[in-house]
This record gives sequence, structure tokens and C-alpha cells, in this order.
Amino acid sequence: ADVSTSIRRDTANNPMYLVTAVVDITDRKLAEAELQESELRFHSLYNTMVEGVSLHELVYDDSGKAIDYRILDTNLAFEHITGIARDRAVGALASQLYGTGKPPYIEIYTQVAETLVPTQFESTFDPLQKTFLISVFAPTKGRFATVFQDITERKKAQEALLRAEE
Repeated sequence: ADVSTSIRRDTANNPMYLVTAVVDITDRKLAEAELQESELRFHSLYNTMVEGVSLHELVYDDSGKAIDYRILDTNLAFEHITGIARDRAVGALASQLYGTGKPPYIEIYTQVAETLVPTQFESTFDPLQKTFLISVFAPTKGRFATVFQDITERKKAQEALLRAEE
């Protein structure tokens, strides 16, 4: 319970009566505990996933065209998969972080972040010499999240199998 007490006084500053208010905050405390437990579960999942996860925001020019994106957060698997340190990635512009001059997949990411329609695609990213399966969704307009996995070895095995069959 939340308790507050005040003394009411007359014009001569003599105490007249005491006012006490008691508010039952049980529901609020239960909701706070549930939220804390939910956040712990989320962070545990986020940081133990084998897939890389990144949250981004689009960067626009003066005319309103998306020209880049900034990495807002990554999970631990991001660093393992890409070889790029998390503390170097968070806050960086994609065009600079990946050394490509142009932010990778900007057209796809802009479409998802502006329409809120998710998508998934495979792509070989030459700067890292890896092939990725990338799922993209937008939690809000102007922002997008990627969930990705390195499928380089699987693609090489598929190609070797096709060559062997030929």
C-alpha cells in the first residue's frame, strides 16, 4: 500500500485534523514484476540466439530520401557472424561500417521500414565473403530490424551437390 498523511491547520496554524490516504498498489507492483520478468526473458533470448539480430534507423537527406541507416543495437551473435565488434557497430552508419560507400540493401530496407511489410531474402555479401539469409521487419516507420544467419557453407554444399549431379 502507498500511504500519505497530511495535517490540516486553521488560520492560526493550529492543527485541526489529520488526513491519511491509503492506496492499494498491489496491481501496479504485480504488473511491474511481470514486465521485469518479460524483459529478462526477452534479453535472454536476444543474447543467446544463434542468428544475428540488428535494430536500425533510416537516415534521410533534406529531400526525405533514405540515404543510409544507423545501427542502433545488435545481439551477441551479430559479432560472431560478421566479425564486427558490437561496440564498433552500435551507432555507426552502415555505409561506413561495412566499407562499401553505399549502405548494403538500402532499397530493400527502406521499403520495409516505410511500408511496414516484412520480407526475407538471400544474398552474398562480398565484403564479408559470406552468404546470408536475412529476414527484415519494421517495428515502427523509419526503423527496421534484421534477423540473419550465415548460410555460406550450406550454399557451397548445395553448389557442390549440383556440380556432382551434373
